This record gives sequence, structure tokens and C-alpha cells, in this order.
Amino acid sequence: MTTSVVLDLNVWHFRQNHGDIEVFGTWYNDDGQYEPCLALLPAFRRRGLELWPCIVRLGTISIYSEEIGDPVAALHESVAISERLGLGNPARVVTILRGHLYDLMTIPPRPMEHLSVAAEITRTDRATGDVSHAEIMDDV
Repeated sequence: MTTSVVLDLNVWHFRQNHGDIEVFGTWYNDDGQYEPCLALLPAFRRRGLELWPCIVRLGTISIYSEEIGDPVAALHESVAISERLGLGNPARVVTILRGHLYDLMTIPPRPMEHLSVAAEITRTDRATGDVSHAEIMDDV
């Protein structure tokens, strides 16, 4: 079984503190395809505790839009996020996410300069003799 990191909070486009909530504009790794996302964490984290960020991906953020959103879905998700973050105010989560709609939509592709080549692969098609090359990248 191969495991991969789906969220690396060492690599982010923006980071903003909203009192007791910290929002990262970063990228979600979906099997090597990086999608912009917002990751919400408690701003005051205690050492030794496992952290489980609440992730809102670009593909699902539209539910929070005031113009085209889905208020029922936004309510359900914001309640779950506020419970996970230990907050008692789902409306605040909605406000924070709405405030970052534009930020999320304008996140550029994930920078790859921190990646290095870990291996090279050469593949030869025995039927045609065609040779193809590929590199396997690893986070440094």
C-alpha cells in the first residue's frame, strides 16, 4: 500500500489568522493532481495533540456563495467545521469562508520548485521499440 500526503501545510499561498481560526490557502493532493483549497485549523494549537484541518476544496466552495450557493449544504458543512474546530458559531465559519472565496479562486498552480527528482524511468515498448522517459518527483 502506498500512502501520499494530501495536504502539506509547509507549502501555502496565503495564511491568515481570524482570531481563533487560522486559514491556509493551499493545495489538496488528489492522487498527484493539486487542487486549490482552504484549510482551517484552530489558531491556538497545543503541542502533542493531533490536528485534523477542515478542508474546503475549490470544487465545493460554491455552496458558500451568496449568489449561487446552497444555503442548506453550507449550513450543514459549517456546523461540522465549527464542531471540529471546537467553535460554537457556524455562522462565523460561513463568514470566514465567504471572505476567502476570491482568494481561493485566484490561487495559482502549486509551485513545484521544492520538488527534486527521486528516480528516472525508461520504458521501452517491445512491440514498437518506442522509448519513453519519466521522472518521479519527491518533496524535499
